[in-house]
Amino acid sequence: MTRYTKREATITVWCGADIAVTWRSADHFIAILQAFRAQFTTAHYDGYTKEWMLAKGWAAQVRHWVDATFESDAVTWQDEAPAPDDLSYIANAYQALYLVSDAPVWAVEAIYKAAMKVCHPDMGGDTASATRINNAIDTIRAYNARRH
Repeated sequence: MTRYTKREATITVWCGADIAVTWRSADHFIAILQAFRAQFTTAHYDGYTKEWMLAKGWAAQVRHWVDATFESDAVTWQDEAPAPDDLSYIANAYQALYLVSDAPVWAVEAIYKAAMKVCHPDMGGDTASATRINNAIDTIRAYNARRH
């Protein structure tokens, strides 16, 4: 089994009421996903938070898999996942699109479309940038939907 270094991939695991797992890797994302899904067949993906979710009872198995799959400096363990309505979480999403947090919806959508024309892998961009932009717009859209 491959052990990923911090240069190759990073992973964050939140252990709260449930376990939330997310990782970032430009080159190894699919391989990590396949290994994770093979190990944790009961995990489900939360499209809103962009995290893989498991029941708390899987904590020991998750720790073992993470320790076997990632070098220790590539791993971040958190006690609790950030709340989606946490203002810093939302501010980071706006910042990823280079917008102020009170930007109107039309501006957010316009900037998103322009950024994806440049950052999408099919247009010469890279997967990491496209993923960051998609995560940002998903967060902003969900936040705005809850507010209105």
